[in-house]
Amino acid sequence: MTLERPALPSGLLAHIRRRQMLESALRASLPEELATHVFLLNVRGGTLVLGCDVQALVTPLRFHAPQLLAAARTILSADAPVRVAWRTITPPKVALPQTRLRRHAPETADSLDQAARCIEDAPLSSALHHLAEAMRRK
Repeated sequence: MTLERPALPSGLLAHIRRRQMLESALRASLPEELATHVFLLNVRGGTLVLGCDVQALVTPLRFHAPQLLAAARTILSADAPVRVAWRTITPPKVALPQTRLRRHAPETADSLDQAARCIEDAPLSSALHHLAEAMRRK
């Protein structure tokens, strides 16, 4: 028995390749520092819908609309868009790993006690002394 690699329908494969070529052409038409923030979302009617992950870059990117439309015309000759619409994409939030509470060295509590004895302000001295005691208990 031999395993065969499943084939995509030719129309879908052509659509995927055309979309990849379009996104590459759009990024190539922009300066490198802007291109990394631009994503092709859709081509709907006469509108090229692009996404940007930084809201502050949308305004500078609007000035590059003629270059983007020219790049799109080279790939989409028949369905060439006539305007560009921008959407701000918020990147997904990544869950940060839980951090362990750090234990303080005994010298830290001793330093706080010594500082408490040197301070003339009674409430502050008392607070530092209580903090040192709490650190020793943990």
